Amino acid sequence: MRIEDTDPFRLQSNVMKMVDDILYAKGNLTLRGVTYRYTPSEIDLLKGIRPGEATSREIQFVIDRERARDKEFQGE
Repeated sequence: MRIEDTDPFRLQSNVMKMVDDILYAKGNLTLRGVTYRYTPSEIDLLKGIRPGEATSREIQFVIDRERARDKEFQGE
C-alpha cells in the first residue's frame, strides 16, 4: 500500500483495529450506514493478518498462520 499525506503507523494501527472489529462482529459490520458481510473463508483469512514492516511511505501486512490458529483457539 502506498501512503501519502498520513502517518503510516497510524494507518497500520487503524487497519488492524478494523480487522479486529470485523472479527469481533463475526463478519457482519455496519459502517456509516453500509452493512458489510464477510464469508467464513474471508473471516478465516482476516484472522491471520498482522502488521509487517512499515516505513514513511509504505506499510506491509502479512498472513500469519500462527496468529490465525491463536484467534481460532480464542474463539474469535
